[in-house]
Amino acid sequence: MQQASESEKALIFSEIESAAWDLMMQKFGSRVIQKFFEFGTAEQIQSLMQQLRGQVIKMSLHTFGCQVIQTALASIPLDMKVSC
Repeated sequence: MQQASESEKALIFSEIESAAWDLMMQKFGSRVIQKFFEFGTAEQIQSLMQQLRGQVIKMSLHTFGCQVIQTALASIPLDMKVSC
């Protein structure tokens, strides 16, 4: 993912964006979402954060969701952390 071009990231993100919530709760899907938190564009990260708003506790209690939360908190800027 870190070696993907912006257009490749955009193509992949367009395919997963609508299913991101479900992917966050799956073993391999959660890894894809984590990579977007680490290497995605600001807009992609913002889109994923929108889906997490109000769901942090629920996600934190889920086996794969907690990994997404950990990666998000380690990767995103402070202002995004405060807003979720």
